[in-house]
Amino acid sequence: MSERGRRGSAGLVGPLLVMTVVVACPRSEPHDRSTVVPAAIGPPLRVEFGGCQEVFDGPICETEDRVSVWVQTSSTAVVDLGLVGLETTSARWIHGGRTHILTLTASTGQVRIEAADGAAVSRFRLAVRRPQVDTEPTPSIDAVVAATNESDRRAALLAISEKKMRAWALDYLARRTKAPLERKLDWLTRAEAIHREGGFVSRAHEARALRAQLLMREERFTDARETLAPLRPAAGGNPWERYQAWWSLGAVARESGDANASYGHYERVHRMAERIGGPDLRAWSTLSLAQAHQLLGRWQAALRLSNEALALLPQTARCARPAHLHNMAWIELLRREADPFRIVASGIEPRRLLDRSFHDFDDCQYWGGEEASLMLDYALADLQAGRPGGASDFIDRAERAGIDPRHRAWAQHLEGRAALAQRKYEAARGVFTRLLTTARAVLDPTKQWWALVGRGQAYEGLGEDERAREDYERAEALLDDRVVELSLGAGRADFAAVRGRSARLLTDLLARTGRLEAAVMVGRRSRARPLRTAGLLEQISGLPESRRRAWEDSVGAYIRLRRALDQDTARDAGRARSALAAARAARRVRQTQIDRLLQRVIGLMQRPLEPAVSAPLPAGVLGLLVHPGRSGWWVFAFDRDRTEARAIPARTLIDGNPEAVSAAVLGPFAARIDAARELRLFLHDWPRGLDLHALSLDGAPLLSRVPVTYGLDLPPVPASDEGPRSVLLVSDPRADLPAARREGRRLAARMPPRGAKVVYLEGDAATAQAVRAALPEATALHFAGHARVNADRFDSSLLLANGERLTVGDVLVLNRVPATAVLSGCETARAPAKTVREVDLGIAQAFLLRGARRVLATTRPVADGIAEAVSVALHESAEVDAPAAARALRRVAARYPGADWAAYRLYVR
Repeated sequence: MSERGRRGSAGLVGPLLVMTVVVACPRSEPHDRSTVVPAAIGPPLRVEFGGCQEVFDGPICETEDRVSVWVQTSSTAVVDLGLVGLETTSARWIHGGRTHILTLTASTGQVRIEAADGAAVSRFRLAVRRPQVDTEPTPSIDAVVAATNESDRRAALLAISEKKMRAWALDYLARRTKAPLERKLDWLTRAEAIHREGGFVSRAHEARALRAQLLMREERFTDARETLAPLRPAAGGNPWERYQAWWSLGAVARESGDANASYGHYERVHRMAERIGGPDLRAWSTLSLAQAHQLLGRWQAALRLSNEALALLPQTARCARPAHLHNMAWIELLRREADPFRIVASGIEPRRLLDRSFHDFDDCQYWGGEEASLMLDYALADLQAGRPGGASDFIDRAERAGIDPRHRAWAQHLEGRAALAQRKYEAARGVFTRLLTTARAVLDPTKQWWALVGRGQAYEGLGEDERAREDYERAEALLDDRVVELSLGAGRADFAAVRGRSARLLTDLLARTGRLEAAVMVGRRSRARPLRTAGLLEQISGLPESRRRAWEDSVGAYIRLRRALDQDTARDAGRARSALAAARAARRVRQTQIDRLLQRVIGLMQRPLEPAVSAPLPAGVLGLLVHPGRSGWWVFAFDRDRTEARAIPARTLIDGNPEAVSAAVLGPFAARIDAARELRLFLHDWPRGLDLHALSLDGAPLLSRVPVTYGLDLPPVPASDEGPRSVLLVSDPRADLPAARREGRRLAARMPPRGAKVVYLEGDAATAQAVRAALPEATALHFAGHARVNADRFDSSLLLANGERLTVGDVLVLNRVPATAVLSGCETARAPAKTVREVDLGIAQAFLLRGARRVLATTRPVADGIAEAVSVALHESAEVDAPAAARALRRVAARYPGADWAAYRLYVR
């Protein structure tokens, strides 16, 4: 729990080790765009270099002995690497280029790179030298720091003859002395100006990044971001600035609640560090990226990257290792909290990591308040392992070590869970009631949720099911009513791992007591909630500048109010009864201010954040909801007239045996399935990765018996298919899928006779601008081309011409989208593999969130020819609905027996 309740600071001012230069910039993804240095002729040549202690205009790299250079050019170009005063020690291919490690053999050297394609040549030069010796004595800087008034400080500064040393003194003042913020900002501005005048590129940019860090600490997020704006110049500026900005902007975005943007910035830094960074840069950039994954609830990616960073941490960071080990243990504990049925085994034992962390902290003789936090995480590990007695002992040890006020509520929560595990239900009820009182006093929805869920479990243990239901329902209501606040809080990543628990317990209780219709409503609402939250995060990243400023100002004000509330509450223990009542009344006024801020934040969204709605199914449609309960799964079959339920063991779905899954999930309801005109599946978490529509039922695939759709339970939106029918056809934007091009042309020729207006964009015509302009005018979209899923980020996009993309964020900010979309590309609705996370926000889900009524998409790669066959078969019908999709997939299955038609799914709102 080393990150819980604590705002991270790692990674704002990155190591000064990288510079990028591009000559005749090649086609690349947006996060790899670098400075373009015009050349009259010559192949594209992109160069990055790292390993510098300092970077100067020139470019000039100062290094003790080594520099790394990454070179990328066209496949037809011949690269000549000329070295003077350096020698090559190793080379490797990475990210489409070659990294060379060069050793400096003289006091100065030069790297000369030429890329030749026939007679055309592109060139790059880098000067390399050993660090210059500073002549200014250190006591001069000490005199500046020791000065007690402004006039003495000014005199001490003027006494420093070397401008570089004077700038260092100003930088040191800003870092080390207590002074008003504006004065520190002035010192850093002056330091940056001196550095720039002397050509010290890296030092100048570090001073600017530190200014942003100081502003961020005061929650002045817009000011921090605008301070960094000059570090992102247009083509022709210094590319080092862009790198420095990525690192700094990642921290600003993280603290202002924009987790997706933070991830994007840290990913860029990480990729560059992989190309030309030494162990230090690779370690810290990997840690930053791991934190970004952790913030988004991607536990497995966070663990993998954390493990990589651990191996890279230098010996000089020996005492940073225990904190890192502790956080790795915390990530694994969170992953297990999010995976109650142990669907995925990570191979990491949190108790072992905690032991190593404890030993290393003790060995370094530096605890910094970590001991109590470690003891609480030992307690959670014991609870997960079924050792509640051991957990209670660790909670007692945490008390003796001194629990930080920020962690007090978490300690109470663990104490209550230990009592529940020991069946001490009356004691648990008392603990959680006290926690609820405290949480309401500090107006903290996360702590209130913990308390309500825990007390509900205590009431269940005491046989008071009605009281348990009331507490679970209050906990669920908090998730809907305070969704924005819960997405901004300091513990938002931690809370994301557990917030499905209240729905599991409530669904289980309602089903067990025979209230099946109510259980279905709870299950449907809970499975739609994460998709809405993911849509909220994507909207934050896509806010236009005017709304971005208002968002950052509102979030900063919220954090300051929230901190003031927490600090005020910590003083309650020493207050008299009368003073306590007055303090609580003042906090209620602050809560009103917080509510207004949150309403303002919601109003800044491009699209309103509608509550989850579980509307009645249309007549003739049978719903099948698969939802986790307390110890296994519930399967509900429901329509307008009747609801049935069956409980199945957890392992049945986890093992994934097709016959066993079909028998458990479909078998009990076979007669009702055959009588339905459509079967709508509502799958929660892990079962989303199962192709239920392709399972065999009584010897035939389910889809051959009844049309099958996958429901998302999104709120209704104004109709997007009003007006005359118009179709946007996007075909083979990357010009490398012949079948997709044939598919598009056949469909374009068939559409007009049916009265549809067709906008046809093929190859180079299918640019991002053209597609975005045409989408709001279309009632239907057919895309035949490539899609891409970032395996770590689970970010989906359609690949368009000229290396451009249509991303999830692009779709969510459109004014209008077609009512129907056929996304005939690979992984356009990526379903989970064997992993645990809340939601996959793919491009298909983005269209549905924005207002589409139905989307046919794929959950994995499909062959080009099969995609063509499915699309042609589908468009033999006048509409894309459940029966038409079922008929198309049946025809493809009959014609191509080995085809992976099961990769296609029809999603509906």
